[in-house]
This record gives sequence, structure tokens and C-alpha cells, in this order.
Amino acid sequence: MNRYSLLRPSLALALAAIAQHRSNAVEAEAPSKPNIVVLLCDDLGYGDLQCYGHPYIKTPHLNQMAKEGARFTNFYSAAPVCSPSRVGLLSGRSPNRAGVYDWIPAGHDVHLRAGEVTIAHLLKQAGYATCMSGKWHCNGKFNSAQQPLPGDVGFDHWFAT
Repeated sequence: MNRYSLLRPSLALALAAIAQHRSNAVEAEAPSKPNIVVLLCDDLGYGDLQCYGHPYIKTPHLNQMAKEGARFTNFYSAAPVCSPSRVGLLSGRSPNRAGVYDWIPAGHDVHLRAGEVTIAHLLKQAGYATCMSGKWHCNGKFNSAQQPLPGDVGFDHWFAT
């Protein structure tokens, strides 16, 4: 199996869904490419948001994003814990193949391999500006030149913990 075989179909489906939505929307000045925002939350279950049916928790801003954007209803995480699931989303590969096997403790030598092609790399090749903000947790030695940081895997701008 080609190392990009999982990432390319996911990216293509996301772009097609967003493009379809944009073509149906009426906008004064439509951008040449749709904006892509990916939200990844730790410990958030499928039914924990109002737009996916939670009867008590109110999530009006996320509901609006779901209504105006592409909403996925059949998706699986690459791993049950944060570090490998983030690596799987970024690389489109099994986290084990990308260098991360489990949650990464601080100071640990495990990290997303520097040579991995990420969704950020592919978006940059397609002419997008890329930004990552929030929890990185794809290496054990954060802010160290010993392991890749978001800027090393395709993000133009980043603000991470």
C-alpha cells in the first residue's frame, strides 16, 4: 500500500465536500479555494456535541460550523490515545509506521518522524497557507531541535503546547 494512500483519499473527500458546500453558498466574493479547519479534541465522543444529537450540552458555534461546512458522520481515529491519533491524522498513516506507538511522555525520545509527509505539506503544495494552534504532542522533547516541531512538518505558522 502506498504510504499516502490513506491521506490522499481523506484530503480529496474533505476538499470535495467543502467545495460542494461552497458552490451551494451565496457569497459576495468567494475565495478561489475553500478554507479548511480541522478541530481535534481529546476525549470528545461522537455524541458529545449538540449537532450530533447530545440532548443537554449546547454547542452553538460548533453547530454553526457543522451547518455551514462539511460534517463527517463515519470516521475512525487512528489510535485510542492522543499522540498516535494526532500523528495518524497528520500523516494519514498508521501511527506506528510514522514513529509513534503510544502517548508520549515529556522528555521521551519518541516523535513523529521528520521525513513524514503530512496534510500540511500537501496543503502547502496545493497553494494553501497552513497554521497549527493548540496541543501538538507529537514529540517528547518539545521546543527542542532534537525532534520535529510543527514548523518542520509543513506548518507555516504555529502556536502550540
